[in-house]
Amino acid sequence: MKRHAVFDPQRVGMLVDKCSKADRLGFRDNRALVGILSTQILMEKFC
Repeated sequence: MKRHAVFDPQRVGMLVDKCSKADRLGFRDNRALVGILSTQILMEKFC
């Protein structure tokens, strides 16, 4: 997260905490998490 500075690490941490505690994710939280993970994969692969 910090290396590419695409997302705010504190907010990502808050989202991860929320997702780990929830039984079910809402659409927005799910979409945000998938977007963050996809971006991480692309950055690791191509940058």
